[in-house]
Amino acid sequence: MFYLIGGKDDDLKSNLIETELLKLTNKYCPKMLYFATAMKDNQRSINHFISTFDKLNVKITIAKLNEISFEELNNLFNESDIIYIGGGNTDYLRNEFIKYNVDKLLMKYHNTDKIFAGISAGAILYTNSGMGDSYSYQSGGNIYNFKMVDGLNLINLKFCPHYQKDDLYIFNDIGLSSKLALALEDDTAVVIDKNILKVYKANKKHSVYLFKDNKMTPIYPNITYSI
Repeated sequence: MFYLIGGKDDDLKSNLIETELLKLTNKYCPKMLYFATAMKDNQRSINHFISTFDKLNVKITIAKLNEISFEELNNLFNESDIIYIGGGNTDYLRNEFIKYNVDKLLMKYHNTDKIFAGISAGAILYTNSGMGDSYSYQSGGNIYNFKMVDGLNLINLKFCPHYQKDDLYIFNDIGLSSKLALALEDDTAVVIDKNILKVYKANKKHSVYLFKDNKMTPIYPNITYSI
């Protein structure tokens, strides 16, 4: 099961996205393994992540790839209910996961009963490719801050986080020409369980869009979709 999050607006005082994630485990105090790799294990970002789960019943373990052996990491995967990959630079994240063989652990465990969660770059990593926002490039006299980056292809779809940002209209053509794609605005999340899709929205003004059969369709909470 995958839990993909479009992004988080810190001004929105809601922990619905986090609460719904924990509920999926059906456990009172689930164990979560968190990777801040895409932010180079910045302690401020780690502290911020932990604070988002403040007052929720969860045990969080931080995985720093340069401080842990592969065997130890395998044990943590095995013991955890949720694997959560944070946002940041997708290319750096992907390269580090391959370098330290974390990609092999994702492949080993992703068909188990564990929940694989990710936000922004962390969500892109699970897909075949997505629109990364840690970039800036110039084309035709215009400066763009996004480009498509490769994931690890655990889910065969294209993904766009932070879709409320103006520049991200450039994802529409990519989505419409894809077999399957998703675009999520901040404070929204989707659960993908085999071929079933479900939406969660902490911000009612933000939306989730499904690109399928050359169509772009908004999708809504309290409804399950077949993909």
